[in-house]
Amino acid sequence: MYDLLQNKRYITLETTDESLFSDITQFLCSSKELFIFDIQTQSIYVFDYDGKFLRKLNKKGQGPGEYALITAFTLNENTNRLSVVSIGNSVLSYDINSFEFIEEQSEISKINKECFEIIKFQTNSLNKLAQDILALGEIDLKKT
Repeated sequence: MYDLLQNKRYITLETTDESLFSDITQFLCSSKELFIFDIQTQSIYVFDYDGKFLRKLNKKGQGPGEYALITAFTLNENTNRLSVVSIGNSVLSYDINSFEFIEEQSEISKINKECFEIIKFQTNSLNKLAQDILALGEIDLKKT
């Protein structure tokens, strides 16, 4: 864990009206970008590694290409897709760069459900680790 703390890098995220979020529900990184899912706004925010806000996926609704309520998401750079699990067991896929709608799968297979459960578990574990690291930083600040 000490090595993890030694290699830290702080990124200040650009703040605009469009990039404001209230809670980091899930956080994923691609080779070029940071993806933040906020369950409160039902949006996925994308920043580059310099913190510049790039785009936001916000397609809540009941029409084609729209989701009812996101519960988790995943990235696949090989297929250039961002996929969201919407309540009701559907998976909607979007182009990772443009957020153009690609397809919807109405029934999630057992394997996909298990994969998304693993992603949710890993995200919760990473969020806990991040909180622990922040707590350690606060302890160090109090000592100085």
